[in-house]
Amino acid sequence: MLGFIVRERDDGPPIDHRFALCHRSQYEIIDTWHAMGLAGTGSKDVATTRLYVPEYRTISAWAMNGKPHAGSAVNPGLLWKLPLLALGPYVLSGVMLGCAQGAYEHVVGAARKRNATSTGQPVGMSQAIQIKVAEASARIDTAETLMRNVCEHAMAVARGGQEVQHADKLRYRRDAFFSVRMCFEAVNILMNVSGSSGLYLKNAVQRLFRDAHACNAHVMFSPDVQAPLFGSHALGMSGPPPLM
Repeated sequence: MLGFIVRERDDGPPIDHRFALCHRSQYEIIDTWHAMGLAGTGSKDVATTRLYVPEYRTISAWAMNGKPHAGSAVNPGLLWKLPLLALGPYVLSGVMLGCAQGAYEHVVGAARKRNATSTGQPVGMSQAIQIKVAEASARIDTAETLMRNVCEHAMAVARGGQEVQHADKLRYRRDAFFSVRMCFEAVNILMNVSGSSGLYLKNAVQRLFRDAHACNAHVMFSPDVQAPLFGSHALGMSGPPPLM
């Protein structure tokens, strides 16, 4: 499945965003994904030249906004009824939640057995550490609740044969970036709790820290990009984004 932009001329503005089903032999995978985080995703570039794809093997991103389309006509599953771009961020936000939960398990588990280098006292006796652990835990639980509520709401709407309303689509995007921010902050807090031991490559916390920073860099989780979509609509200042 390849995504591509349709233009009337090479230097013209986009007139459509589409997905095409292609055979593996029809495109080249370029080994460009050498990243400091999320290395395991293998998010490499692809390239193809003068490839013809029949229209019936393509679909416009505009069509997958929760309304009936060619795919949902032949696939009765609920996933085919969901709005793609409104819920797309949750494919990656779950990774961020896993990073935060994993960091919590590693850091708190280690802190229970560790003594402070300077005092020799158990790390868990420090009120500062106790506060950080509580704050990280609250952020992680809040993020999971937000993500779960959105997914359950979208599935309930699809199960009822309805279409997700525009205001709810914007709420989905709002809660996606905000829940990821909660996870991001939790991982940063936990990295501080781990101290210098978290810097060693043998410690899983440093990998989770790098993965969280890589995930947080995605445009879907940028408050500067995503928050105005909800805020402007709530204030009556804009119409619907075209792909929502």
